[in-house]
Formats: sequence, structure tokens, C-alpha cells
Amino acid sequence: MIFVLLSTFISALYSEPASAAECPTSVTFQSGSMYVAFKDSSATCTWTVPSDASTIDYLLVGGGGSGGSRHAGGGGAGGLVKGSGVSLSGITSLNIKVGAGGGSVIPSGLNYAVGLSGETSTIVKNVGSGSFTSLSAAGGGGGEAGGAGVKNGGSGGGSQSATTSSPVSGQGNRGGTGGVGSSEWWSGGGGGAGGVGGNGATNAGGVGGTGAIWISDFTTTIATALGLVQTNQTSGNQVYFAGGGGGSITSSNPGSGGLGGGGAAVLGNNTATSGTANSGGGGGGSGCCNGGYSGAGGSGVAIFRYRDWE
Repeated sequence: MIFVLLSTFISALYSEPASAAECPTSVTFQSGSMYVAFKDSSATCTWTVPSDASTIDYLLVGGGGSGGSRHAGGGGAGGLVKGSGVSLSGITSLNIKVGAGGGSVIPSGLNYAVGLSGETSTIVKNVGSGSFTSLSAAGGGGGEAGGAGVKNGGSGGGSQSATTSSPVSGQGNRGGTGGVGSSEWWSGGGGGAGGVGGNGATNAGGVGGTGAIWISDFTTTIATALGLVQTNQTSGNQVYFAGGGGGSITSSNPGSGGLGGGGAAVLGNNTATSGTANSGGGGGGSGCCNGGYSGAGGSGVAIFRYRDWE
């Protein structure tokens, strides 16, 4: 018995750590290319690189931030990075983490709640000797809360405050500005991958910043096959990602979400629209006064394209 227990202990002591589970994927073949989408934000997973995927084009989007509470700013979209002709030669597997969106917030009494940031999405070399190492797309910033302070929208990709005019490359644009006093109940929209969040005004909340497309070949037909086309994400035949959330206001005209999956703000004790899942959209800001939930941020996504005859 002692020998068996000792052998079991030694075996456990020297056993290798459990590896991440194989990634669940959505896959479609269109016009000579294979498209693979990773949409599960619950845990890091491992993707075994197919033999014909030695070179890929990629899109990586972080999780969107949630809106703030009580006439608050919209959440910023997740950061968006993309590239083409990336070599995976010599690499047999990648670890992939799709960032979750920031959770919805609600004020308690007169305690205003700032929106929560989204998680960063990452692609990291797991096994192989190739030159590729890693990629990351930052999570979007949460919208600022209402109250006596400022009510700016969250930054796209978590990269900027509302006072910074230029975006950090690959991370997104700033949120829009809102009122600064206790009687100035208008808020800015969250920044998007393709544009800044709209500024709030006395009669309107700021709109969310627009998102961006990946490649022109990535159409609604392909996105539908991958289960990626959702509300406020398409224009014509193009699919957009990482739109900012709309900013709220007291009286009328809450801000709409930005094209690319951003959620709209609301008035009163209502729940704002969340950012679209797997788009990295920011959530909308909540309304007045103490019972309005903000919109949660949409989760991110990773998409690869490769030629199947390589």
C-alpha cells in the first residue's frame, strides 16, 4: 500500500501540466480560401495549425468595454489589429484567448458606477520553432459614470482618454466628451476602431465611434456562414467590427451605438443595449436614475484566412 501511494505521489509530482483544450471553431470555405473563426471567450484554447496554413491573414479584436451608469458615457470598443501574409512556418500550434466584454454596471443609490474594461485578446505561439511569437488586441475602456464629474465615453481599445486626439496604432480611438457639472447630464459615446466617439450635447448623448472592416473580401456571406453577422454590424455587403457604445442623457435622444456592434444608450431606469458578441462592440450608457443597467461590452473575436492549396 505504501509503495502504491508513493508511486502515485511521484507520478503526480513529475507529470506534465494539463494543456489547453483544442479550440472550438467555426469554419467556411469561400473562393479558394478557408476562414476560421474563434468565438469562445471562456478560456485560453489551443489551435493545431493545419499543414496548408503556413501563411495566414488575420483579424484580432479585443472585448468591448461596458457603458457607465446614470446618464453615463458609452463603452469603448475593443482594439482591432489585422495583418496579411503572416508566416506560421515551423509552428504546429497556437494558444488563442478571445477577450470577454466588460460586464454591465448599475448605480446603488447615488453611487455612480464606471463601466468595466473588456479583456485583451491574444494569439501566442505554443509549439514550434517559427519566427511568429504573439499578437494582442487590447480590451476597450469602460464609459465614465454620471454624477458631478465628467461623463466621457470609454476609449476604444483602452488606449485613450477623451482629451487625447490621436489613436494609438491598432488600439482604437478616444471616447467623446460629456458634461462636467452636476446639472450637465449629457455624455460622450465610446471610441471605435474606425472613429472617435461623438461628443454629447445638451439635447443628445454622443454616438458611438464607428468600427472598421477587416478586408474587403470578408463579406456578409462569409460572416453569416461563420455566425458573425449580428445587429448594427453591416453596411451594404461589408462587415464591421469594434464600434463604440452610445452615451446617455437625461431628457431625450440617447446616443446610438457605432457601426460595428456598438450598443445604444437609454433613458430612465432601463437596460442599455449591450455591444454585439464577437464584434468587440462597446456597451451603451445607462439612463436615469438609480435602476438603469448599462450595456455590457461585446466579446472579441479572432479570424484567420488561408489558402487550402498551399
